[in-house]
Amino acid sequence: MSYTDYERDMLELVADFSANGIPLVFKGGLVTKTYLLSNGQEQVTRNTVDIDANLAGNTDFFELCEMIGQVIGKRIPDAEIRVKRIPAANMTGRVEIVKDNNPLYSLDIDPIHPTMHLAEITIGDTKIPCVEPEQIIADKISAISAPVVFRRSKDLIDLYGLSRCTSFSTQEIRQIVEDSGHRLGDFGKLIGERANVEHAYERLRGVVEKPPFSEVYDQILRIIEPFVREPDRNLLWDPVECDYSLELDRDDYDDSEEDLER
Repeated sequence: MSYTDYERDMLELVADFSANGIPLVFKGGLVTKTYLLSNGQEQVTRNTVDIDANLAGNTDFFELCEMIGQVIGKRIPDAEIRVKRIPAANMTGRVEIVKDNNPLYSLDIDPIHPTMHLAEITIGDTKIPCVEPEQIIADKISAISAPVVFRRSKDLIDLYGLSRCTSFSTQEIRQIVEDSGHRLGDFGKLIGERANVEHAYERLRGVVEKPPFSEVYDQILRIIEPFVREPDRNLLWDPVECDYSLELDRDDYDDSEEDLER
């Protein structure tokens, strides 16, 4: 599975934003899909229909919208920017790009969420700032730890795919969650209500070759086990074995990750 035509258009738009200095750090489904495709995980990618980003720096939200409008004006004549939702506590802002009263694209922009872990993806000749895979993994683990896991089937499939191509340590994930101002839940619904989790998973659309639920669920349980049972241990995830392979001291994650990659 590759990008849809709509996703390619969104990637070009994101590249335009970055090339013109729009202060956004991109995340969400589009960035996740790019990581998965670039690491050979085509079968577990899912389609996405919007652009997600963190606001970088101290730019005012409405000033940002003006900057976006200037880029859109050059790219799509007669298109306009509409603010659909002003950001507030625990709520992203939403901006729509509209032409002839028809929404073309939407952007969910988080002006509060800190971006501690930066990476880049390259589209054409443009380097696009985005959150690193470990940040995405931490966000996914945090999301499925909460009671609303039945609404987070997309996070299960994303985490399954990313964990097959990304190494991370449990201490690193805990630190990212803490830096983001969140706390891990107890994973109670995920662990205790498998049938309901499976029902929600089977309803998930937009994944061409969705793996069997049992395969995804078993791997997710392996990922979260140290967070549930062994909060003081620092373990290193091996994406080849799809399991934890090493126990680390708190200070030697970087060296061990290099050894694993070699």
